[in-house]
Amino acid sequence: MPDIIEIDYETRSPLKLRDVGAYKYFDSPYTQVMMASYQVNDSGEIKRWSIGDPCPADIKELFPAPSTIIFAHNAAFERLATCKVMSVRHGWPAPRLEQYRDTAAMAAAQSLPRKLEELAKALALPVQKDMDGNKLMQKLSKPRKIWTPEDRSHKRFPPPAVLRENPLQYTDTEDGRVIEWWADAQDIEREHFYCDRDVETQQAVRHALVDLPRSEWETYWLTERMNDAGVPISRELSSALQQQVEHAREELDQECRSLTGGQVTTLLQRDRIRNTLERDFGLSLPDLQAATLEKALNRSDISVQARRLIELRLEAGKASTAKLRKIDQAICSSGCIHGVHVYHGASTGRWSGRLLQTQNMPRGTGTVPDPVSAVPTMLVASPATIRMVYGPPIAAASDCLRAVITAPKGSELFAADFASIEGRVIAWLAGESWKIEAYELADVGKGPGLYEVAAGGIYGVDPASIGKKDKRRQVGKVADLALGFEGGVMALFEMAEAYHLDMAEAYESLQAAVDEGVWVKAEKSYCKKKLAYEEKYSELAPRHGKDKAKEAASKLAYGVDVLPREAWIASEVTKQQWRAKHPMVRKLWQGLVDAAIQATLFPGTSRSYGGVSYLVKLGFLWCRLPSKRCLAYGAPRVKTTKTPWGTDTYSLSGMTLDSKTGRWLRKSLYGGLLTENVVQAIARDLMAQGLKATEAAGYRNIMTVHDEGVALVPDGFGSLEEYCRLLASKPPWATGIPLRAEGYRSRHYKKD
Repeated sequence: MPDIIEIDYETRSPLKLRDVGAYKYFDSPYTQVMMASYQVNDSGEIKRWSIGDPCPADIKELFPAPSTIIFAHNAAFERLATCKVMSVRHGWPAPRLEQYRDTAAMAAAQSLPRKLEELAKALALPVQKDMDGNKLMQKLSKPRKIWTPEDRSHKRFPPPAVLRENPLQYTDTEDGRVIEWWADAQDIEREHFYCDRDVETQQAVRHALVDLPRSEWETYWLTERMNDAGVPISRELSSALQQQVEHAREELDQECRSLTGGQVTTLLQRDRIRNTLERDFGLSLPDLQAATLEKALNRSDISVQARRLIELRLEAGKASTAKLRKIDQAICSSGCIHGVHVYHGASTGRWSGRLLQTQNMPRGTGTVPDPVSAVPTMLVASPATIRMVYGPPIAAASDCLRAVITAPKGSELFAADFASIEGRVIAWLAGESWKIEAYELADVGKGPGLYEVAAGGIYGVDPASIGKKDKRRQVGKVADLALGFEGGVMALFEMAEAYHLDMAEAYESLQAAVDEGVWVKAEKSYCKKKLAYEEKYSELAPRHGKDKAKEAASKLAYGVDVLPREAWIASEVTKQQWRAKHPMVRKLWQGLVDAAIQATLFPGTSRSYGGVSYLVKLGFLWCRLPSKRCLAYGAPRVKTTKTPWGTDTYSLSGMTLDSKTGRWLRKSLYGGLLTENVVQAIARDLMAQGLKATEAAGYRNIMTVHDEGVALVPDGFGSLEEYCRLLASKPPWATGIPLRAEGYRSRHYKKD
């Protein structure tokens, strides 16, 4: 049996961990590990180490042993603390990455909260995190005061003798500052009790969770190796872009102050902008999100001043600004930002991001058509020149933001992306054979693209008659992207907006193309939903007020309350035509939810559909994927409702982690959502398989972004063709998926 160590550290630093990330935090010579608590082999005895103590004998013996397993919560923190601080300054051995196990990763794989305090509550453990101790830890982990060289004349500035005699209270820095720490002995002892409790809590968590299979720990270690490798940054380009953005924003702020008579001093003042638009220009907006502002610009009834203020806000609000500041904060001495990936960041197992947030880089405005070729200009040109050559400097900087990720001299980036991965997986999973064949033909150049195929099915024409610039192709594209997971009119309309397609403009072409019966049915559906909405609103408004009545009635509207009639009908017709062309996908939605409901109604009994099986055990609904990996939904529940005809209908819900709020909450598990989870989980498993295959061939992966892998390779190493082939290599369980990866090689990262 391997030896098991449960460990937790408490640290202090002048750096803010949340801002700079763990790698830069522990690279600082002024970050200190103050104490450790640990337990060996579930002995029940919590052992301690304090700064200044020698390395404990059992740590010295067990850490180097390859068979020793080290558990920690958010284990990357303890791993980096050990290899960067404890090993270097305090003589502790540095274990291998593969010895570490992360209870936060185990929790995430069960769709449970990652934070230890929330996780312990969700699991209703007998031992809980010490939150009073947490407050003390937050205090002791930060400096009490940082004295600058100019402060040396201050009467409280510690003299040299005091500095020498109190190393736990004061730290001299190379630049002449003195860090004064909180160093009360009773507080430090109290903090060690807090550290002890963390070990006890994470031990209880470990026993309450289901361990990950070996293949998933390998994916976790792969993630940590990418984090260790880091994302290489061009400091020169980042600095140039930031200077352009700051200069341009000051110009925009000046114009804003002039336009509003000084009522709005900067374009970051959201409330003031909204109030000014409403009070001075008669334009009321619910928020200042980009989509809302862009809609407002399409209105014909807004004043010239309101239009310009909106344009200024949109230009100033490009995503580049915050990311450029984060680069300054988080870049390490290596020239890289490390730790950008979170293993199992989404409930499907896909990665999420932190620090630079590579998962949500700006899509690009088109201001700079070819950002990579524009890099030399962006490095030296003034904002005025940028405006003359390309357009608004902030938009230009946003377009060039990806290029800040730059391979060092003597190396280059290989980037490859799975082509239409979700569409391919859902067709394979559902057994939509005609679509699988269409993908295979398109891949070898013997058939039209799948967006043309989708448009052909919607319009009832030969896909070969639809060109790349045909607006019908755009309708097919947004339908394929929006409707695979049981999306309705609003899902389609929102996807169309994201691709700058106005569904109202498709109204006439669709009416001319589809059967009259389909069109009449859509019109009747619109009228019926509109009437139901208006009746409900009229009923509730006198009693509950307009806002609450509108909110309640909108549940019956399915978009008729917010969309123009032409846009709603065009979207509904597109939805119906797409669904008619995909009968097996529709069966998949129903098949998965039926199997999950049956498994919940009969715990311990497995129910399957389409190679996916469901089983309720240990308080979770487990979804077993074709890869044998499992998704989890906590506390599954089936609700039975009587229909007017006396039959029963069933709805399923479960506890899962909300990707936006991070809260553990109950969600409806309908067929479309279960399908989306399964499809995205399969796509993730294929990416994990591909990254492991490329790594085994010597490619040093540094990023995975959605369905893209990125490797940093020395000049002359390997080939892009080999990287794409390995990334798209299929395990036996994925036989039949028409998988293809395509990509580029470049010194700069870009959107291909």
